Amino acid sequence: MATCPRCKKEVKYDGEKLPRCFPFCSTQCQNGDLYHWLEESYSVPVETNRVVQEALEDPMAKGVKPFGDEPESLN
Repeated sequence: MATCPRCKKEVKYDGEKLPRCFPFCSTQCQNGDLYHWLEESYSVPVETNRVVQEALEDPMAKGVKPFGDEPESLN
């Protein structure tokens, strides 16, 4: 048995065929969850990586060339 992520009721299924609205117990719970995502009531936490944060800052302030080293001569 699984529980509905919205209302916490048990989601009943026979083990072979999942309900159409799985993992929700009903279409009402499924639509309610979708509504909250569309309204941006839910959000996924984002943790900024130190490397990404440094790349977003001004690279010239740290003396870093934006495109790396100069290309080597072909001669």
